[in-house]
Amino acid sequence: MVFTGLIFGFLFGFLLKRSHYCIAGGLRDVYLQKNICGLLAVFLIIFPQSLILFILLQIRVLPKPEYPDYSLIAMIMGSIIFGAGTVFASGCMSGTLVKVGDGRFTGLIALLSFALFVVSSNNGLLANLTSPLQNISIKSDSFVANLSFQPLLLIIPILVIILGISIYYLKCQFKLEKR
Repeated sequence: MVFTGLIFGFLFGFLLKRSHYCIAGGLRDVYLQKNICGLLAVFLIIFPQSLILFILLQIRVLPKPEYPDYSLIAMIMGSIIFGAGTVFASGCMSGTLVKVGDGRFTGLIALLSFALFVVSSNNGLLANLTSPLQNISIKSDSFVANLSFQPLLLIIPILVIILGISIYYLKCQFKLEKR
């Protein structure tokens, strides 16, 4: 299992490097440039992975995961802080990894800063600020467990729709470029 993870990780890293794709930039372009390409790319990353995961869970190659409870307030505040840090670091995590792979010092500094803040917010100086938030508004992550049907019955049609929209969109873009 570790070997297949390494293979897929290498392939995904190679594709990110060659395409210079940034998830945050793609989503930003949906709003600023009215270009849904970035949104389609995000869906084409998420839904095939979901399909593979739930197939592996269904055939019992992977054990059923146990999802811990989480604090909704801490998640929202952490997301806002992470987003602000992304803006200050001039790029998202995938862009940072590409920069580190290129050997750029700025990518290394951003990656080390990210790691430092993760460790300090869990166990270090910032733990005194983050630990009280962990006890506010606790939610159970039981959405998938509470579904009355198999998640594959939802994922497969959504993936087919996204693939159809992507193919249609690419055909329209190709026709516009040929003119």
